[in-house]
Amino acid sequence: MPTKFLDRKVRVDWLRFQFKSELSNGISEIIKTLGLPFQRKNESLPDAKNNDMLALNKLWHEIYEYEGSLIGINYAPSAGVENFHRYFVDLSGKTLAKLEFHKIQSLLFWTQSHYEFIANRIDVALDFPVGCPRLSLRFWEKFVEDRLLSHYRTVRRIMNVGSRHGTTVYLGSRESDRFIRIYDKNIDGVEFDRIELELKRFRALTVMR
Repeated sequence: MPTKFLDRKVRVDWLRFQFKSELSNGISEIIKTLGLPFQRKNESLPDAKNNDMLALNKLWHEIYEYEGSLIGINYAPSAGVENFHRYFVDLSGKTLAKLEFHKIQSLLFWTQSHYEFIANRIDVALDFPVGCPRLSLRFWEKFVEDRLLSHYRTVRRIMNVGSRHGTTVYLGSRESDRFIRIYDKNIDGVEFDRIELELKRFRALTVMR
């Protein structure tokens, strides 16, 4: 008997990676692919290479920003054996929500065609029509206790107050390769049950490929 999947909307909600390239104009290629008005953060400085900026716990010669999302480059030394320029891309859910999926695919395809692609993080969000009970109110602690959820041994539940009411459930550890958030989500005035998978390192690389 074929499996019937629940109705859901799937989106990429965070994307962070690094790569190396012989091209020195990779920033303009990335911005062209995304079609968003990224602006150089240190453009007022006369020599950006002598005024490095910090991102992803590293220093970068140039960083470009759009609504909190960042793109950066470290230029290859003018002298020496290293001929590759190092890039990073860090796109938030707010930015990714403005992109058609084929642009995300094109970005990943182009950057992975270069050298030393490093997948840092990708979040995949699944939005389900509201059920009864809501996903955040189901017995996740019992599911883990009964070993119905593989690879997850901890559950943390937080009751939200203030501007966003509801419950948020966390499965697993934030430091692990796989972390899940389950919460109530309002999108354009419509209520959804959201499950977010935060994947890092090898698991992130598998999904990006």
